[in-house]
Amino acid sequence: MKKNFLIPALLILPVILFISAGLLKYAQGPYYLNFYDPSYVYLINGLNLAQLEGFGVGHFDHPGTTVQVISAVVVKFYYAVSSSGIDIVSDVFSRPEAYLIKINIFLNFINCLFLFLFGYFIYSLSKNIFLTFFLMLSPFASTELFYGMIIVTPDNLLISASLMTLGIIFYCLHKKESDLQYRGSNNIRRYNRIWTCH
Repeated sequence: MKKNFLIPALLILPVILFISAGLLKYAQGPYYLNFYDPSYVYLINGLNLAQLEGFGVGHFDHPGTTVQVISAVVVKFYYAVSSSGIDIVSDVFSRPEAYLIKINIFLNFINCLFLFLFGYFIYSLSKNIFLTFFLMLSPFASTELFYGMIIVTPDNLLISASLMTLGIIFYCLHKKESDLQYRGSNNIRRYNRIWTCH
């Protein structure tokens, strides 16, 4: 595939994933109606981390540190660009849904970025656009992954983690195959030298 068509082609599935996650979130409605737990828990812990004043994290019983740190960064940034002149705690408590939606959008952006980078990585190794698209379809194969994309939990990052794992597996399999081909071609050359006395 020509280089100038590769980037737009690899962007198709990440854009579809981002739009479909946004549409599903819109159809799901506000967090307080459906998924207040644990989304609000991650928002409050992100707020505690964003203040940097020793409030700490109260929710640490399962691996959610990455989401809490991302939430803290998004809360701090969104507050800086859109605050109404009140302190950060009052602002978050006065419009928590806006903060949760921004966190969710950022998490989905991370997933879509990983999907694009995964596609680029697979294509750079295989030079096969059909295989690349087939592997890039993996996030679309599970309804559980789509469920995770509309809430603010560690489940939202399963796509990124799965793509990294799949990329490592593909790299190891590709490397093993190329090593076998290299060893095989060296053995054939060696046997040819022996038989032809060169």
